[in-house]
Amino acid sequence: MNSVLSQIILDVQDLDRSLHFYSRLLGLKVSRQEDDEGNRIAYLDTGGTEILLLQQPEGEQVPMMDRSSGLVINFRVCNLPAVSETLDRNEVIVLRRLEMAVWGERTLLVQDPDGYAVLLSEPVGASEYGRKG
Repeated sequence: MNSVLSQIILDVQDLDRSLHFYSRLLGLKVSRQEDDEGNRIAYLDTGGTEILLLQQPEGEQVPMMDRSSGLVINFRVCNLPAVSETLDRNEVIVLRRLEMAVWGERTLLVQDPDGYAVLLSEPVGASEYGRKG
């Protein structure tokens, strides 16, 4: 059996707040939105695996669900220092500060509005490998 990761489904409390984070702050494209029997759904295009944001009707939500234990969503971004500044201005919770590596990748770990851990990374180009050290 060949398996392919096709979609990540995130249970969110407030779809609009989550769309602000993923679409406006991180720049993911919203491919479509639906309302199905009180469930608000947004599909985000990541260039590969799709992310589905699901806001269940208020009476069906599980507000105390722990969303921080183990799952980390990693996005590759361009100009991570500028992204970091934008997230700071929007008061996004930082779990691990921006690490400005000179080789490998720069990283920043933040928390989305529902408590999911989001790792932002930016590969450091091969031309930068020999500059220090």
